[in-house]
Amino acid sequence: MDTDENSTIYLVRHGESMGNIRRILLSPEEDVLTETGQEQVERLGKHLSDVKFSLAFSSDYQRAMATANGVLKASQDLIPELTQDIRLRERFCGELEGKTYQEGLMCFQEAKAKGEATSVLDFETKGGESISSLSDRLIGFLKELCDKLDNVETTQNVLIISHSFAVATLLNCISVKNSQEFILRNWNHEKDFKVMENTCYMKIKVIKKLPEATDSPRILEFMAKHQGDHLKEMVISGSFSSFTKAGIGKDYNACVQQ
Repeated sequence: MDTDENSTIYLVRHGESMGNIRRILLSPEEDVLTETGQEQVERLGKHLSDVKFSLAFSSDYQRAMATANGVLKASQDLIPELTQDIRLRERFCGELEGKTYQEGLMCFQEAKAKGEATSVLDFETKGGESISSLSDRLIGFLKELCDKLDNVETTQNVLIISHSFAVATLLNCISVKNSQEFILRNWNHEKDFKVMENTCYMKIKVIKKLPEATDSPRILEFMAKHQGDHLKEMVISGSFSSFTKAGIGKDYNACVQQ
C-alpha cells in the first residue's frame, strides 16, 4: 500500500571509532568514538534536526549508542527513548578480535585460496558468529519493526544506528540470497552495494502491507543511499576508505568488521 501512511527508516552507521583509525578489531568497550567521530555525529544531528523521530534503536555498543544519542540530542522535537537492541550489533569475529585489519584480510585470503570462502560476506571466522546467525538476527529485527509500523495509525520516522558489516550483511541477504521477507525497490545491488562510511545513512520508506497481504514480501523503497552531505568540507582521516582503496574492493573492500 504505497500511500502517505508509509513510515521512514533512517539507517545510519556509527561515527568514526578508535578501531577505525587504528585498523584493529577492538573490543566494544575499547572501540569508542574519536574526536572526528564526535564531530561527524554533531554534523549529522544538525543535518537531521528537522526530522521528528518517533522511534530510535541502536546497537548496544558504545560507539553506536553515542551516535544515536548525539543525533537525538540535536532534534528540534520531542526526543524518543533510545532502545538498545543486541540484534543490531556488529558481527563477533572470534579469533580475529584484537587483530589488525591486515591480519583479518590475510586470514580471509587464505580461506579463499583453500576454497573455504568466495567473499568476505561468506567468510566464517574461527570462534566467531556465523553469517547465517548474523543474517537471521538482522532480518528478525527488521521484520519485527516493519510489522510494528503496520499497526500504527500515523507515519513514523525511525532512527536506527548499526555497523558497516552488519548493514552490508542485511542488504546482501535480501538482495543476493533472496530473502522471502523483503523486496528492495530503487536499489541496484551491483551499483549501490559498497562500504557505508561513518555517519552516512540510508533513507528507506517502509511500504505498509494490506491485511490481506500478510504473507507477501515487504517492500522497502530507498529514498536516499549512502547520504553524506553533512560531511562535506570535513577533513577525515580516511582510515576505512584508505584501507579499502588498496585494490581489493570486490571482496567488500576487505571489510571484516566495522
